[in-house]
Amino acid sequence: MKIIMYISRVACRRNGATIPVGLSDIYRVSLANNSARNLTGILTYRAGHYLGVLEGSADEVDKTFQQIGADVRNQNVVKLIDTPIANRFFPDWRMKLSEKLSVNSSFVNVMSKHYGRINALPVDVVNLLKMFYDVDAIEVPRPRSFDGKTISLSTWPDFSVVEQTPANIELCAKLVSSQHSYKQVLDIDFAGDRSRLNALLIEFDAEGLLNVAEQHATTVLPVLETAAVRFYAKMKQFIVVGYANEL
Repeated sequence: MKIIMYISRVACRRNGATIPVGLSDIYRVSLANNSARNLTGILTYRAGHYLGVLEGSADEVDKTFQQIGADVRNQNVVKLIDTPIANRFFPDWRMKLSEKLSVNSSFVNVMSKHYGRINALPVDVVNLLKMFYDVDAIEVPRPRSFDGKTISLSTWPDFSVVEQTPANIELCAKLVSSQHSYKQVLDIDFAGDRSRLNALLIEFDAEGLLNVAEQHATTVLPVLETAAVRFYAKMKQFIVVGYANEL
């Protein structure tokens, strides 16, 4: 699944003023289309602009967003967020018209989860967003502590956002397939480099892809034999060094 958030300028004018002509029709058609495509999301209007959020299967979200861009009632469509998600933020809303986003807990959650992406947007785009939401009031989640935990990924991350190195790809493949002890991943895959591993896990967590659970004594986890661990670590170092030399 994926989520897209966008802002567009209303193209319709009446007596010199930009007003959301056809908003009711947009809502009606969106509700029907989203139901047929198993999409969910919200739509709101303010100061001559729409802000919309779509979530669902990647193909259907992309197809619907292309149709929005081709709709003559929208101009200057700007994409704010386009990223994979593990779970929907608006599971019960095929298309909800939301007047005040600051009191919409699901939207607030979207902003909190993707604060890194929002802060990285160009200033002019952030100013557009500020018409709808107080960006400065986004609650930045505290980094988790992963000690004594098991970790796994719900799905693969977006490698246009996460650095696509052999080590990161291999870690993702491991965490997507099964849960692993944080300590095991730290010692074997990252040679004790806690800050580098934590930075990557925080990226996954911010995208809603990371699953973290308490590690109990009865938890059965994949374990490598000591000799295999040493061999695995040396091979990983060889691959990473070779990759770096090619750059």
